[in-house]
Amino acid sequence: MQYEVVDGKCKRLLTTEQILEGPVHQGNIHPPRTAPWEVVDHMAD
Repeated sequence: MQYEVVDGKCKRLLTTEQILEGPVHQGNIHPPRTAPWEVVDHMAD
């Protein structure tokens, strides 16, 4: 989940989904299957 600060407020940019094989990162997917902005928006603010 990526945000940008514009005029002192967080603006959503994009989200990606990690591709994992066990504990190894294989890359990212965009757009992801889900984008749970509402879960992390309050942390960004």
